[in-house]
Amino acid sequence: MPYRISQFIVIPLLKKISDNVCGINNLPKPPFIIASNHITQIDALPIIAHVFSIHKKKVYYIMRQTRTDNPLTRIAVAWAGCIVVDNKNKSGVIEDAVKILNKGNIVGIFPEGARNSRKNSQNLLKGKTGVARIAHRTGVPVVPISIKASPEPHRIDDLGNEFSYFPDALFSLFFEKNRISINIGKPISFDKIPKNELDYKTITETTEMIMKSIGSLCDKSYPY
Repeated sequence: MPYRISQFIVIPLLKKISDNVCGINNLPKPPFIIASNHITQIDALPIIAHVFSIHKKKVYYIMRQTRTDNPLTRIAVAWAGCIVVDNKNKSGVIEDAVKILNKGNIVGIFPEGARNSRKNSQNLLKGKTGVARIAHRTGVPVVPISIKASPEPHRIDDLGNEFSYFPDALFSLFFEKNRISINIGKPISFDKIPKNELDYKTITETTEMIMKSIGSLCDKSYPY
């Protein structure tokens, strides 16, 4: 088990660089869903470290298929137990997440669907509806979380755009004295609704509620 192996070395290191954590007592008993903003490719790691330190359970993070093109990445993803979105069957990830939660586990998701890494951005990206669908299908609570890096681990490309590759983010956090701040909000409970009764209005309202909760924790607006 990768988590059991890493808990003595990797997880303590991740906790050290993300020692500014608020609201750790807000984490409920599993199962639950973690929903946070997204700024770098390693956002999931410090969140996983702190959740694991409390519950000693794996966090099954949902990730895009485009991030598994590299063979080494595919091995790491399989090793960590990530839920990979199949671009040919995107609804399948919801079914996978529902099964995992129904077994009493923890699922992590970035509702923005992509990194929102602009330093001066005051807004969250428009939230994807997957987190709302999973929450209502299972009836488990959603824990909103904000994550910040100070200073933010970004590089500037030739066009002046900011980016943060996995090695860059790791290097900056471990060797450039960057620190991660995590703010864990109170869990939000939603009614369990059968798949065939889940309507668009409920999905959009739930998505908006979750995104605004995340925004309030990371001081960003959700203008959608």
